[in-house]
Amino acid sequence: PLALLAGGFWFSAAVSNAYTSSIALRRPSGPLLISAATAVLYVPLMYGMVRTWGVNGAAGAWLVLNACYVVTIIPFVHWKVLRIAVAPWFLTNLIPFACLGLLTFGLSRALLALCGPSGIAAEVVTLVAAAATYSLLGYTLLGETLKTGLQDILRRRRLGLNP
Repeated sequence: PLALLAGGFWFSAAVSNAYTSSIALRRPSGPLLISAATAVLYVPLMYGMVRTWGVNGAAGAWLVLNACYVVTIIPFVHWKVLRIAVAPWFLTNLIPFACLGLLTFGLSRALLALCGPSGIAAEVVTLVAAAATYSLLGYTLLGETLKTGLQDILRRRRLGLNP
């Protein structure tokens, strides 16, 4: 269930900037209507999935809900509020990082299941290695503006300019 919840929260984070932009630009009606409509569908989905799969069903319903927000709220905000194309955002900000996450964490999990030692220590080491790999490779996928900003933050921390 934790992997499903992590995916749901990842999708939720992907939607948060679009939702916040809509609110900041005083156009909350679209995301609000989408949220209300998905709530009507989410309640029976959650009920059925929990009855069928228990805690895994609850986590899966959360994942489905937030995946639906990705394919509804993000396009709505891009087209109707920001008036920009949504495809470039998906191609540069969502899909590469999703693929990288599936690759690094999925491959780590598969390798651990196939040939790794069992136990919590092995799982923690594998998780830390996957997270480090994701972070390092994910940095290469960032745009130059974000890379420069991160470098500036790290430089300030090293010099003691930021608490």
